Amino acid sequence: MVFDAVNESFSRAAASYDKYNDIQREVFSYLHKLATKKSFSSVLDVGSASGEGALRLYDAFSSSFVVGIDQSQAMIDRATLLNVSTNLQFYCQDAVSFEHNRAYDLIFSNATFHWVHDLDSLFANLTRHMHKESELLFSVFLPGTFKELSTVLKQQCGCYKSIVSEQFYSIEDYKTAFQPYFSEFICESHSFFRQYESLFELLQVIKKTGVRGNKSDRIWTKSLFQRMEQEYLNHYSSIKASYSVAFFRCRL
Repeated sequence: MVFDAVNESFSRAAASYDKYNDIQREVFSYLHKLATKKSFSSVLDVGSASGEGALRLYDAFSSSFVVGIDQSQAMIDRATLLNVSTNLQFYCQDAVSFEHNRAYDLIFSNATFHWVHDLDSLFANLTRHMHKESELLFSVFLPGTFKELSTVLKQQCGCYKSIVSEQFYSIEDYKTAFQPYFSEFICESHSFFRQYESLFELLQVIKKTGVRGNKSDRIWTKSLFQRMEQEYLNHYSSIKASYSVAFFRCRL
């Protein structure tokens, strides 16, 4: 189950998600190239959001069908509206507890598992939906994501202040959780970078893609915003953001 506040945030971002999710698209493109096969007949997309990724999977792997699941009903509603093909199916379900009466050739998840509370239960459930030839491909954001924003925020608000990405799991956390279930795996990590015109633009991207975390965390005042933007420019010479990402391929 994803953090409740984040689930609400993703639901509010359903309409704007595709407009602002360019980093997720780039991560998706890298992840799907880690597959060992050129085609998978059946695919499960865990954390399918608006369904854009499910359609890309269907085309990339010449699949017979793709099933997308997401805990946000708003995302599922949008996916169903935008993707009318009978070969694409979407369900509002939790990655940890969903039950499908089948095993998939490929289980794919792009930038989702860092939100899951119980990794052990997650991987246990995924393996119940795999067969001996199945592959699990997933990407996750790591604690170094938005490290520049984190640094500036702490400088202006004190060391007590943190951002949601600092709560993300480490690579070792994932390895510890899934090693009892998988006999083979590979792991790669990469950093992606973006430049933004202003601090406001960066914060809009975070908001419009649903990754800002706790909605009740209202710290932004005009003076703080101005101080942070100036500190950002003094420290980094631009408004840039790092996205630290890990990629995994696992087999039973």
